[in-house]
Amino acid sequence: MLVDTAINKVNLLANGKGSTLTVDSTKYTKILALLNLYKDVWAQEPGVQWNSLRSFSSLAATVSTATSYALPTAVINGTAKLSTQEGDFVRILHADGVSESLYTLVQDSKLYNDGPTRNNAGGNWVARRGNNLIFPTAFTSTMAQYGGTIQVPIYTTPADMVSSTSDPTDTVEVDDPYWIIFMAAAEYIRNDVTKQNQYANLIAQAVNAMYGMKENNESQHEEVYQPSLGPAMGETW
Repeated sequence: MLVDTAINKVNLLANGKGSTLTVDSTKYTKILALLNLYKDVWAQEPGVQWNSLRSFSSLAATVSTATSYALPTAVINGTAKLSTQEGDFVRILHADGVSESLYTLVQDSKLYNDGPTRNNAGGNWVARRGNNLIFPTAFTSTMAQYGGTIQVPIYTTPADMVSSTSDPTDTVEVDDPYWIIFMAAAEYIRNDVTKQNQYANLIAQAVNAMYGMKENNESQHEEVYQPSLGPAMGETW
């Protein structure tokens, strides 16, 4: 959905007016700000990793004899989140440009304690520790992974939406645009005592839209990911 379309729908729900708002109007500016606010709220919804925001990001350092590698800057500064989805993986693209190795993300506490032997590597597992990605054992120069590129699965908050003057093709990057429309309209009228019934109705519609998005998102996870050898980060052991 185009940003301008969403803005005019918010105006219709909040003010009962179907007229098209001009880009330089106070209402347009306020609604655009609300859409950007709730876009961030949606992206950071607790307990949810939206499939539409998922991508892979390469680490700056290539595979060496180290076991610790700094995570991407976006993860460190908080504009992106490292995946904690069960069964998700880190990929090493080998230097030959053809083959690759996969490592399942697990809790840091599990990385060195997954077998009867102390510090048993236990397979292709990897964990986050602070701002670093930790492998259980060091690589050697004779291994296929050596010199390869490490890619981690991240979830990135969409960029702020802009006015049609800046980009007439800018769209609402939320799985169900009507959720953000309902939320922005509700916030727009929240302090208007004459519209309290309307406020409650908009919130109820937003709740329903959020439920639908979560259900659809979960079904996609079930299709994409296979169970890992152990619970992922954030799961109960």
